Amino acid sequence: MKRFLIGIAAVSLAAVLLQGVAAAAPTPTYDVTCVVGGETTATWRHVKLDQVTLEWFTAGSTTAYASVTPPVTTHRPRGSVVSSAGTLPGIVPATVRVSFQHTKGAGTDQVEAACTK
Repeated sequence: MKRFLIGIAAVSLAAVLLQGVAAAAPTPTYDVTCVVGGETTATWRHVKLDQVTLEWFTAGSTTAYASVTPPVTTHRPRGSVVSSAGTLPGIVPATVRVSFQHTKGAGTDQVEAACTK
């Protein structure tokens, strides 16, 4: 009987500790910057990603004029990508949209940022 009670107490304690760890998971954070005539940088923290896609738009457009899916850094759960693909002669980007695809199909987050001069 004593072993049974110790077992129940251990299982209960483990459940409480695991519940606290799951609730304490940090929220993913994303930073996106776009410089006209320069580079676009996307960084993330507290999330594991499979893919990052960058799309550039001109003012008032709903269709991207350029898109790129660069390799994701391997320093999970943080990382960054840098691209100059949105810099094209005669085209001035107004915004960039970055799609962050989570590992194992766990969803996608999107962040849009204005491009600055």
